[in-house]
Amino acid sequence: MLNNKSSTINYNVGTSRCINGKSVVETEFNRDGHAIYGPYLPLSSGQYYAEFNIYPIDLNDLHDDEVVAIPDISIDGGAASISSEQITAKLLRTGKTRFTLNFTLEKKAVVEYRVWVPGKARLEIESYCPVAAAGSDPEKIRFPKITAHAPAIFQEQKLRLRQLYESGFSIEILQNSLILQRDGIRFWIDQSDDLHLIDEIFVERVYNFESDRPAVVVDVGMNLGLVSLQFAKNSSVKKVYSFEPFPSTYSRALRNIALNPDLSSKIIPANVGIGDIEGPLTINIVDNGDSGAQSTRDSGENGTPIELEMALASSLFNKIADENPECDLIAKIDCEGAEFGIFDVITRAELWSRISAVMVEWHHAIPGKSGEDLIAPLKKAGFLVFDRSPHTLVHNGNGFFYGVRKAPHAAA
Repeated sequence: MLNNKSSTINYNVGTSRCINGKSVVETEFNRDGHAIYGPYLPLSSGQYYAEFNIYPIDLNDLHDDEVVAIPDISIDGGAASISSEQITAKLLRTGKTRFTLNFTLEKKAVVEYRVWVPGKARLEIESYCPVAAAGSDPEKIRFPKITAHAPAIFQEQKLRLRQLYESGFSIEILQNSLILQRDGIRFWIDQSDDLHLIDEIFVERVYNFESDRPAVVVDVGMNLGLVSLQFAKNSSVKKVYSFEPFPSTYSRALRNIALNPDLSSKIIPANVGIGDIEGPLTINIVDNGDSGAQSTRDSGENGTPIELEMALASSLFNKIADENPECDLIAKIDCEGAEFGIFDVITRAELWSRISAVMVEWHHAIPGKSGEDLIAPLKKAGFLVFDRSPHTLVHNGNGFFYGVRKAPHAAA
């Protein structure tokens, strides 16, 4: 989908409502103006269409030919309307509620999707207008219909899914499950916990980076593979080495990677954990319900035993750096407490000079350990650290930081 934001609601014209998860404006009699406007997002040159959804509440005995709304598409800050349609009372009385406007952009432009109303009728207007390239299947950009045959997760999470839809995710029902797509990346949603991962990856884009140099990324804690796919989408990234020790999570990641054949050739996945030991490791784990959020640290006698294969972080990073001498090596590390052991062995092996940048989510998993135990060796190795960990983080929860190796000072 090409629109990842709802239009703005004009409160001088109507009232904001949330109906079955849909963000709508209910217009009032005798209030004219643009009921929705914006969201002022850029589009490249090309041919497109946008869909507007407008429903009658009270047409006030209007004549059939009375115009009650005019959806339009504009550029140049609203100064130039490039497509519009006059919606009459007759059209709404016949049951028509979806209106499609085709438009062409000769060059890249900031586009606005608006609906003007004269205040002659009370209407319900959806604030989100899906947009797609001309020729695209309209069903692919519409929110799926809620029926008794829809998957259980769709029924349970329809409000949350509608929020995601209105922020630019397309949603498809397939094989009694869901496939979501954002920014050209497709992935399965099999359980409610899968939705917890989405905002930071695709909306906040915490793992997005830009570089004019080639890079390889080491994804420690691949989880469901979504971040690896986002890295693979990055044109500066040549390879993504992705590691996930838990077989069930690893299988789900492979399933997501397979949905994206144009990106999968960049990803080198391995069902291996990275840490401060090498070889087989038997631990007890507890299923905490979070998608893929499991630690290679033993959870105690109450868990279920599982054997994992582990690789020594220092050996792994050395090998990848040797194989890609022309590339910057970037590490994304999110491994539920194992990050402390990883940092220890990299520091002891004096390997920070071979790593250009790190993105780390750390966890209160080891008593007495905090993010500072990870940041200190980076600073000593000449990294500039951007710490996003909340001030309130004391004894539980997660923290997050970036580290970038500083360039040497230029000679005076």
